[in-house]
Amino acid sequence: MNFALGVGAQRSGTTWLSGYLMTHPQVFMSPYKELHVFDAMFAPEVSGYSREKRFNELHFWLNKLLTEGTCSGNDLASAIEKYALSLSEDTYLSYFRKYVRAEHRVMGEITPSYSLIPRNGFLFIRNFLVGAGLNPKVLFIMRDPVERLFSQLRFDQRRGVKSVKDAYQSALSLPRITMRTRYDLTIANLRNEFKEDELLFLFYEELFCDRSVEMICQFLGIEVRRADFSQRINASPDVGPIDPVFEKAAREHLDVVYEYCADQFGRERIRNLWRSY
Repeated sequence: MNFALGVGAQRSGTTWLSGYLMTHPQVFMSPYKELHVFDAMFAPEVSGYSREKRFNELHFWLNKLLTEGTCSGNDLASAIEKYALSLSEDTYLSYFRKYVRAEHRVMGEITPSYSLIPRNGFLFIRNFLVGAGLNPKVLFIMRDPVERLFSQLRFDQRRGVKSVKDAYQSALSLPRITMRTRYDLTIANLRNEFKEDELLFLFYEELFCDRSVEMICQFLGIEVRRADFSQRINASPDVGPIDPVFEKAAREHLDVVYEYCADQFGRERIRNLWRSY
């Protein structure tokens, strides 16, 4: 069986892709997007996820149940299952095998923070999946680096983080933000540990069309099903255009990413897709 592993990038259409695959009858995708199992193992400092964080989430819901009686059964069950998933890779595998049915050709999950995993982490993941008799199928979606970074700042603002304008000054010095846009590092790490036919690189700017859906289905070995392109999920709030000063600084900071992708995927293609190139 194929195992679909979405590794990012954050703010690049991964939620839409997860939703499409969840509705496909030949796929079992985890209903919990972003399981954060492997980034907690190999990149906890930059991803912000760890076994301890999952335990704290479980503790939070148990405390609400015991002190307020306001915890729903679904919330508690979800917290228990996510904490159990963080305990070992065997628990992770058992979780998927519990839900897979005869009609499924693919199972998997998408966690954008997996793009932060170093080379040795991807080596572990591939060996683990192959050792379990699964065929790794890794999907990585890229977006114009400056646009992706700006979208992340807008999304953080929606979650209560300081305003986009206030975040400009510190954004380019925070690895938890900028490392998610280092496509050059993620691609190199993936290509070092996975075979080319186990990797599919996509672009956000090309994602929402029949051709991309056909590529994804062919890559995963499933029938092509029509997709709904009418709705963008988790859209960031509109805060106006990118500040030109920040755009210039971000473009210079991420120049290595633009040049790497131009070399790998064609300079003309990147120029047509990414406004900031």
